[in-house]
Amino acid sequence: MAYIRQSWLCSWVALVLVLVCASLSVAVHGAWHDHYTSAQGMPCCGKRDCVVVRARLLHQNAEETAVEVEGQPYMVPTRSVHASEDMHDWACWAVTDRPNQLLRCLFLAIGT
Repeated sequence: MAYIRQSWLCSWVALVLVLVCASLSVAVHGAWHDHYTSAQGMPCCGKRDCVVVRARLLHQNAEETAVEVEGQPYMVPTRSVHASEDMHDWACWAVTDRPNQLLRCLFLAIGT
């Protein structure tokens, strides 16, 4: 009986630790994104609109940046393109009722 109780307690503690770690990773995900804004002055990321992507910078000038995200071309205001802080490319999508999503911000991993 003591073995079952100890086993149950270990399982409970392990579950709690997994949940705490998962909560921290979700909280940390958006932490560095939070202080960035788009060219329109809106926050780059909401709770579920930023995802890791494969992105490639094609061309950039002071006003516009041409990028390829997951193989699709996009023109983004240059002020909406930022350097990634975690060495992953991130795309932050604006939720619209249009068939094509709008790219609100893009974070590019520099030097990878």
